[in-house]
Amino acid sequence: MNRFRNTFLMLWAVLASIALSSCGAASPGVSTPSPVAKKAAVYSMSNGISGNAVMMFLIAADGTLQAAGSVQTDGRGTGAGIENQGALAVTEDGEFLLAVNPASDDFSVFRLSSSGPKLLSTTPSGGKRPISVSVRRGLVYVLNSGGSVGDADNVTGFRLNA
Repeated sequence: MNRFRNTFLMLWAVLASIALSSCGAASPGVSTPSPVAKKAAVYSMSNGISGNAVMMFLIAADGTLQAAGSVQTDGRGTGAGIENQGALAVTEDGEFLLAVNPASDDFSVFRLSSSGPKLLSTTPSGGKRPISVSVRRGLVYVLNSGGSVGDADNVTGFRLNA
């Protein structure tokens, strides 16, 4: 069991470093200005049981945040904290936002624009209870925590084709 836990923690550290490097100096889940996303924004997730949503907050020149609406992911959250880091990820070019949907075992891909995120697709995560997503150079990795006791944790890879 300790060997499994150590392997899982090591894998998690690798995924976290990929997520951090894919966002440059920004934290995972933070969009920096780009030619596509003309407004600097911070994204968060509702993790709602009846419908998960990405919430958008615009960053003002003085650094304050202004609520700018939300967009449904077409997936479901758990309704509670999912004890994770990286439930959202933005591509290096700032063009796409990815969000996990833990209760529906999938993840959503949004195109970012000056008018906000637009849902493009929802894709099965390749496992149970996805809690983290990382993207770099068009490769997407989703960490599935396995859900119920005895279920297997896994990381599933995808190619972002948009």
